[in-house]
Amino acid sequence: MSENFAERTKIWLGAFFGEAQAWFLRYGRLVGGEFFRSIFQREILEKFFSIRRAGMYSFIRGVCKFPRAAFQSYVTSEALQSFLGPGFFRQKVLCKSTLQGAARKECKSSVVLGIIFLVNFSGYQAFGATPASFPEGLYRWPVADPFQIGAQFHDFQNYSGVPYLHGGMDIRVAAGTSVNSPVAGKVSLSRYRIDAARVPLHFTYARSPFWSHSGADARYVEAAVTDSAGRTWYFRHLDASTIPSEIIRLSQEGGLVQPGTILGSVVSWNQVVLPPAGLYHHVHLEIVGSDGYYLNPENFLAPRQDTLPPKVHGIWFVRNEEETTFPQELGISVVDGDVDVIAAIDDQIQRNPYVHTPYRVRTRLLSTSNNQATALATATATATAAVTGPPERPIHGGGGPLSPALGSGSMVASQASVIATGTKKAIPFIEVYRFDKLPIKGDRTQLASVIYKERIKFRGRTIASVGDNGPRFFLMTLTNGDRQRGYDARFSLPTFALPNGKYIFEIEAQDFAGNIATAAAEFIVRNGAHSP
Repeated sequence: MSENFAERTKIWLGAFFGEAQAWFLRYGRLVGGEFFRSIFQREILEKFFSIRRAGMYSFIRGVCKFPRAAFQSYVTSEALQSFLGPGFFRQKVLCKSTLQGAARKECKSSVVLGIIFLVNFSGYQAFGATPASFPEGLYRWPVADPFQIGAQFHDFQNYSGVPYLHGGMDIRVAAGTSVNSPVAGKVSLSRYRIDAARVPLHFTYARSPFWSHSGADARYVEAAVTDSAGRTWYFRHLDASTIPSEIIRLSQEGGLVQPGTILGSVVSWNQVVLPPAGLYHHVHLEIVGSDGYYLNPENFLAPRQDTLPPKVHGIWFVRNEEETTFPQELGISVVDGDVDVIAAIDDQIQRNPYVHTPYRVRTRLLSTSNNQATALATATATATAAVTGPPERPIHGGGGPLSPALGSGSMVASQASVIATGTKKAIPFIEVYRFDKLPIKGDRTQLASVIYKERIKFRGRTIASVGDNGPRFFLMTLTNGDRQRGYDARFSLPTFALPNGKYIFEIEAQDFAGNIATAAAEFIVRNGAHSP
């Protein structure tokens, strides 16, 4: 393999693979000839891409089907990191440039064909952009780059004191920006108003047909496009005066629009969502499946570059369905009975000032001694757990800025520190949350205060989730169920099932791009002799 070919390949792969890899991982196939369909089978991808950040090594190895030992010095992790950002690889893995015989020929052919596809993946931009055309199932964003994500589909919100799940994605752009339909489908237009209250708790929409440019609330007009799979794409906060007459006619007649059709422009918003000081102009994109579940828009749109991992800012232990934290001894929480574990976790995309909740959270519980292992295993069904790391900045909640310590004596600074504390037995990780869709239909107040915690009381101060005008701050309850069992406020970590002693919670928080943060914290179980 020539030196020039190797150098060109480094550049091509580095420049284009960041976006293409996310697509490979998500869909496991390419549109084109049977060659690509056979190479990028879902089975192959699932084998080599267990997580989204598996890296270029797994890509080439999956295509060429070579053992790990066959690679040495073809594309270096450093070369790719210069394009994809630090932390993309968990280890340095090199692709060998001196492969022999048929193996070398096969690898070169496969990689070259892959590069040809990537080079023709036209319209690529480094951040937030979309290619000119996409394979089936992957669509361009409804607005042109540059844009920011103001709120994620799975974020907690509490405007007017009503807790609810956001259900869609706020795409921040300038007022007047054109909004295009990414998909073909039947179009409809509506005026709507939000019907929400805390007593009785509810959050729903009241809609009426939009027939003309006049008489509509300036902020509450939506276009809806139902695609061939039965998914309805809602585009909210359109400026009524900018909706084309042709779209109004098609809406009245039940007509179809094609991908790229302009539906209208983003209306001027009259509120600020901190930390940016400017008005929060945005289009709210919401996708509802044919079965009524809210779907994550990022599963359908061109991938965005994101190399920043989530952050775990704090951990607290409270009695099930209560707010006051357990007392501490030397900075370690001492708990008994049924316990809820609350963690402050958020995620941020580079060049984006807003924080969001993580896409996926996994947790597990570890014992610190061998004699606790058997009892620990018996608690697997209900011992959904969480952990934390030391806060990297002061936490801001309803009570204002708090000390960065926040009981940091209970926080283990790193995974290495946890391992050094002694022998442990662990139950497997439990996938608590994975937000490909919301676990609800209809009213979005459902489970909002189960998945998220509105507030806790720690050392006489209130720490509260902020889901309105910001800066946003999220408390997640990590013991109220999981993806297998479902979610209910009555679920908890039942410490009666555990021997008294010291335990460790471990958490793994992941964003949609696959960036992962892990951390850990200790706590002490001390149930009295009278406990069941």
